[in-house]
Amino acid sequence: MENTIRVNSARLGDFVGRDVRLVGKLKHLKVDHAIIESVDGGQVEVRIPSKTNLVDTYVEVVGSVIDSGTMKYKGCSNFGTELDMKLVNEATELMHDPRFKDAFM
Repeated sequence: MENTIRVNSARLGDFVGRDVRLVGKLKHLKVDHAIIESVDGGQVEVRIPSKTNLVDTYVEVVGSVIDSGTMKYKGCSNFGTELDMKLVNEATELMHDPRFKDAFM
């Protein structure tokens, strides 16, 4: 999963079929899916296997994009109980700014 770009919910649809990283707040965890509130406020469904490591309030999910609102889980990092989602969203947007292309790849 090297070279996976970080996205927010607004950019998810641009990466259908590719692996990405999505940071957000874990809103709901069910048997087969989780709902993540992305750093830009949009909600993303993440299809998960029966066992995952999604345990913290804030997480980064790595997975393949199915469509503009859905990902398939491949892994995650737990980020604890506090996260400045606005700051992470701003950094995420900078990663997609052509002026900073070389800084993030």
